[in-house]
Amino acid sequence: MKSIKKILIVVLLFLGHLTYAQTDLKVEELPYADNTIQYNRDTLVAWIQNILHGGGGLIDTASIKFTGNYQACGRFYDGHDIGFDKGLILSTGKVENAEPPNSVGAMSDQFYPFDPFVSHGDPDLLSMYNQLFSATGGKDTNIVYTGDAAVIEFIYQPYGEEIRLDYVFASEEYPSSRFQPTNDVDLTGWTGDGQVFDLLGISMEKFGFHNLAFLDPTANPPEPEVQRWVTVQSVNENSAYSSYYQPNPPLIGPNLGTQFDGLTKTVGDLGPLRIRKKEVTPCSKYNIKIAIEDFFWRTPNPEVIDSGFMINSAVFLEAGSLLGYAEGPVNDQPGWTLDYEYTNTTMEGNLVENCNDIIVTLELERPATREYHIPFRIVLPDFRDKIEVSYEGGDVIIDDTIRFYDTDTMKVVRLKAVNLTADIPNVQFRYPLNPCDITNPFGGGFSGEIEFDLRNNEPFSFTANPKNYAAYCKETIELTITDVTNGGVSPLFYYWDGDVVSHETIMYQVEASPDYVPILVKDNCGNEANPMVQINNKPIILESILDAFLCGPGQSVTIDVLASMPNYSDYTIDHVRWYKLPNTPLGEADGNQITVVYDE
Repeated sequence: MKSIKKILIVVLLFLGHLTYAQTDLKVEELPYADNTIQYNRDTLVAWIQNILHGGGGLIDTASIKFTGNYQACGRFYDGHDIGFDKGLILSTGKVENAEPPNSVGAMSDQFYPFDPFVSHGDPDLLSMYNQLFSATGGKDTNIVYTGDAAVIEFIYQPYGEEIRLDYVFASEEYPSSRFQPTNDVDLTGWTGDGQVFDLLGISMEKFGFHNLAFLDPTANPPEPEVQRWVTVQSVNENSAYSSYYQPNPPLIGPNLGTQFDGLTKTVGDLGPLRIRKKEVTPCSKYNIKIAIEDFFWRTPNPEVIDSGFMINSAVFLEAGSLLGYAEGPVNDQPGWTLDYEYTNTTMEGNLVENCNDIIVTLELERPATREYHIPFRIVLPDFRDKIEVSYEGGDVIIDDTIRFYDTDTMKVVRLKAVNLTADIPNVQFRYPLNPCDITNPFGGGFSGEIEFDLRNNEPFSFTANPKNYAAYCKETIELTITDVTNGGVSPLFYYWDGDVVSHETIMYQVEASPDYVPILVKDNCGNEANPMVQINNKPIILESILDAFLCGPGQSVTIDVLASMPNYSDYTIDHVRWYKLPNTPLGEADGNQITVVYDE
């Protein structure tokens, strides 16, 4: 009965592996560009910023660079079988050849052939090779025997006291586990002589280079770091770190979804291989360098594999695993983003009392693990009392510090103009862009700013209402009330006599005496008023009327009355009341003429 149970267990385990479907890795190489560096730098910067970096620090984007053939750098996704869903990849060969199937025993690409006068190796990895050779009693090598280096470098400022990065090392220099193709190689048993393996180095130093891609010691006293560097020699099925090794194909189950014959594990209790650069100085600049390269391959059989910089290896960098902080609340310094909007979009750029506020939203890149402060400043300081800063729906902030508490990720604050009696231009709400953006002791303040004008908001009033004009009847004159308008918040809008379009001035023809023109005055803050313009007619100035002399009965004369002012061509006198001197009424009549008959 015991034997039956054992058989069932083995069968179930085997079936479990068979039902686990292979996930095929997909890789996209760094785009080529026809320039001096021969790759698209904008794409590389975006990959470092948006894929590799998970937060907690500041990347100097101007310092980002790649050295090597553009086909040796890429991004990947669907990387479940290697332990990371997505991220970046550097390889000593074409990154696209990391994709499955695992059908070649020693996939090889050579970008640059051996040249005794030109090297495509990395000087820091050369130093690592020489440390390896020195540790085994060998001699230093020449950099021309290293090549096809793929290197990413940039400057990083961590917000906290630790820099972290998760990675997987994979290589075709591991042996195929279930079969031995004719071109398979096995460099896991290197002892200091003969063919040497590819080398990976990851450094995070203020100055110089120190490889941090090594494993924890297994002995006391610990083995030298050089013996614990992550290579095919230190991590394989026969090494002290065999528990970190994953052959491809696995001992049971389908092939993994990559071409590489072996790789480091990222599952189980061990978790991923993780760089942990501890006790760093927050906000100091650290040179991050991730490099991998080939050592010259001396082929035992040119018909199978040529000599040169052959046999591909790669390092996979997990998306979001570059972090600039330690786990836990000690000195945790999350970064943040700040967005803002005006409550009255017609008045953007102005903080207006009782009309337009600014809503500021600060969001941490991860929840606060302790009480966390983000300071701010009002510039010019003399006008600090003219701005009320408060948590949205909550308390007024009086110490110029926005506080996050345990598990908080977002704070919303409101900026309001208060106690204004006049406009104040060029005011700023200044804030740090990140935890490294400290106040300059010599002045200048934080780098982030929201600039606005403080605007007083008073009801409309008018120094004259109605505003009086004098004009001749039928005369066309220019009207405005801007000179008598006070209060409101500019821009002001003037709608004359029911017009739907605002005009500060209008041309108006006088129709009556007095003539009245109503106006609606408005602004974008809800202020309204209805002032009036009154136009009083000027008296008409007549041309002189000549004396009429009649000598006897039957004689008559027609007299015209003409206007000297107004004198425009279409002006006419339509009705006249006539008098005979000294003051005898003759009646009134339409028109501008009268016929006078001899008076016996």
